Amino acid sequence: PSALHVLGVVAQMAGNLSEAREFMSERMALARELGQHGGIAAEAANLAMVEQRLGNLDRAEALSRESLEISCRREDEWMFPYDLSRLAAIAAERGELKRAATLIGAAERMMAAQAAAWPPDERPHYEQTVSRLASAMGDADFETARAGGQALATHDALELALAATLPNVP
Repeated sequence: PSALHVLGVVAQMAGNLSEAREFMSERMALARELGQHGGIAAEAANLAMVEQRLGNLDRAEALSRESLEISCRREDEWMFPYDLSRLAAIAAERGELKRAATLIGAAERMMAAQAAAWPPDERPHYEQTVSRLASAMGDADFETARAGGQALATHDALELALAATLPNVP
C-alpha cells in the first residue's frame, strides 16, 4: 500500500494528475478494504489536492472533510494542518477569502506547534494559497484574518473547518 502512496505523490509532483488520481484512489480503496483509517485519511487528503488541481472543488472538499473527520476521531493532530491547508485552498478558490485566511493561519499555528515544516509535495500548494490570499485580500486584511486563525484554539479551528459554508453569491 505505501508503494501506491509514493507512486501517487510522485505522479502528482510531476504534474501527471490523472495517474496520481489512479494510484491514490487505488491506495484509498485498499486502505478502506483493510480498515486502515489513518491510510484512508492520508490518501483522502492527497487525493483532495489532486482533485482541486483538476478543478473538482466539490470532490476535493468532500475528500478533505472526510480526512479531517477521520483525523478528529483518531485524534491524529499531525494531520490537522494538512486538512486545514487544503480546505483553505478550496475556500480561496471559491472566493471565501476570510475563511481561507483564517484556516491557513490555524494550519500554520498547528505546524509550528509540531515543530514541523510543509513537505515538498505540500509546500508549493501552501505557498500558492498564501500568495493568492495576500493578493486578493491585500496584505493588511490577509494578515488580520491569518492572525485570527493563528489565535484559534485547535478545537475552534476544527469546528470552523468542518462548518458548512454559505453557497457562493455573485
